[in-house]
Amino acid sequence: MPTEIAVEELRHVGCKRMIKVGSCYAIDPEIVPGSIFVPTGACRCEGATLEYVNIQYPAISDLDGYFALLQSAKELNVEVQSGIIRTHDGLFLESPFAHEGVKERIAPWQKVGVKCVDNECATMFTVASILQLQAACIYVVTDNLETGEALDYEKEYAPLMDKVIDIALLAMSKLIKGEDYEI
Repeated sequence: MPTEIAVEELRHVGCKRMIKVGSCYAIDPEIVPGSIFVPTGACRCEGATLEYVNIQYPAISDLDGYFALLQSAKELNVEVQSGIIRTHDGLFLESPFAHEGVKERIAPWQKVGVKCVDNECATMFTVASILQLQAACIYVVTDNLETGEALDYEKEYAPLMDKVIDIALLAMSKLIKGEDYEI
């Protein structure tokens, strides 16, 4: 719900474009902690968006925002991973620090190709789309729930987050200027 409130309030102050910068967990064993992840779309496993529209409505990144992030990462020589993310309200249910049975809970999502999990992306994509705003997301992958690997937070998190912020700022600049992107 806080994400829904943020999108609505940003709209009320005139924001038309937004890029969420944050962190997520990988569930794809090929995505290592420290990877940069840009979601194409999100599984809507949260509750806020159901107040707006039925579950059949997709949660997808704004294409201009998505491609601006990819182009910006390329220009900054940063490799990114991309794919579907699962958003849900109980993110820490899939945290190895809070509950047992993580692998059993992520297995159905792995089988259908979901690569990461978070708790905001689908809400942002859905509400922004309904309000005719542009929204995209970019993440630092902090942990892999399948492999058990994790970042060394003290050494790696801040520099990776700085890199993601640089990508997001360049992408937002491109969106504001209406620059074309190369795929």
